[in-house]
Amino acid sequence: MDGGSILKLTTELEKRIDRWVDEHIERLAEDTCKLIRIESVSDKTSDVKPFGQGCRDALAKYIELGEAYGLKAHNYENYVAKLFVPENRGKAKQIGLMGHLDVVPAGENWIYPPYKGIIKGDWIIGRGSQDNKGPCLAAMYAVLCLRDLGIDLQYDVCALAGADEEAGMADAEYYARQPDIPDLILVTDSGFPICYGERGIARGWLKSRRRLSENIVDLHGGSAVNQIPDTAEIALRMTPSLKERWKAAPSLEARQAGETLVVTGRGRAGHIASSRETENAVGVLLRTVLEAGLLEDPADAEILSAAEKMISSRCGEVFRLSDAAEVRDVRCGCGIAGLEDGALKFSFNLRCPVSLDERRVLDQVVRYGEQAGFEPVEAGVLPSNYFPKERPVIQILNRVFNAVTGLALEPQVFAAGTHARKLPNAVAYGPGIPEPSYYPGKEALFPQGHGDCHMPDEAQSIPALKEALRIYIRGVIALDGEVLTKGEAT
Repeated sequence: MDGGSILKLTTELEKRIDRWVDEHIERLAEDTCKLIRIESVSDKTSDVKPFGQGCRDALAKYIELGEAYGLKAHNYENYVAKLFVPENRGKAKQIGLMGHLDVVPAGENWIYPPYKGIIKGDWIIGRGSQDNKGPCLAAMYAVLCLRDLGIDLQYDVCALAGADEEAGMADAEYYARQPDIPDLILVTDSGFPICYGERGIARGWLKSRRRLSENIVDLHGGSAVNQIPDTAEIALRMTPSLKERWKAAPSLEARQAGETLVVTGRGRAGHIASSRETENAVGVLLRTVLEAGLLEDPADAEILSAAEKMISSRCGEVFRLSDAAEVRDVRCGCGIAGLEDGALKFSFNLRCPVSLDERRVLDQVVRYGEQAGFEPVEAGVLPSNYFPKERPVIQILNRVFNAVTGLALEPQVFAAGTHARKLPNAVAYGPGIPEPSYYPGKEALFPQGHGDCHMPDEAQSIPALKEALRIYIRGVIALDGEVLTKGEAT
């Protein structure tokens, strides 16, 4: 230990924290709605660098909110923003609580408006409510609580917001190079309890070597590489024989549009890290047109059939990764598919258990794709992230979570990827709580395939966010004076 915490979490202090949280949770929900109303999809092609006007506006609003509550801000060239209490500068160490303000595209099939930011019962609804604007603001509110209650720690605590987590994490890569980066960063973009590891990711694109025939006018599905699409469409050149086959398949969701027949495939959206609970609309679409015999060119059928097997493989079993038991725990998905220069091109993204070498997984995906007639494009890996489970950071934060919730969960490995894998000393910590009582009325508000991150009608449970805020405040207090590194103290 570096000397141990000078402050203990007494019953009286916990009561003061809880009163403060009770008094501020409504405002936290309202501030989250203000951020949801900014459509902050990262766009690196924009003239507004580095991530487009929406992300810049979201960071500006985040800073505006923090400064309105008396915090000071540092904008790191619109990659990352920091909010802090200026009087705490110069302390021995600093702990950062970091989220992100960029979001995946809204997609389709919303019941509620994606960018209006509304509160309905116990829920904040809108794109980014859960991933990650609500939790990002919970980090800021944790800093405010420590300040307002006069909790004087040995370590400083700041709040951080990135703007490119969903589209490559260039924000975290930039921030990792800054000289004033905190000694430890808790990433508020996962599930509880503490996530001491994150799966390695093999990702890229596969593109068919052969072009599709002119009978396939268009094909598109998905808008983010880490989000399973719930809608996809293919436009086929209308011919007399195609019209006959269309009429012979009354259950087909299709319409005539000019000289084409547009067929729709519908699936169940979700984050690729939860691919087992999803159904890829692109795979559904390809199976539909193949089973209905709508493709007049056998070469088209061959290409789409090979693609369907890969796109629909939710655990990556089609790629014949290995016979090892852990392969069954791979999460696999395609986020975007479309035509490029007449060829079929689609993304692939596999989340691998830390016991698997993601580079070997990538090699096998590429090898299988090449055998099926597809060439790799922009293929690469994100290495797994690992924070030794026995270190004080992991053990302390896990105990805090269990003490607050009354649960008895063990530290976990996270299937999704967070900023933690791009930062030198970071670990992911909430806000998702794996306990149904924190999500009241969810089934009544949201049909299946709605309500979670990367889904239509993304929503953040206010009771769960409130509990996460209580955990974050207690967590940084419990870490005060402790060793914060992955290795031994220096």
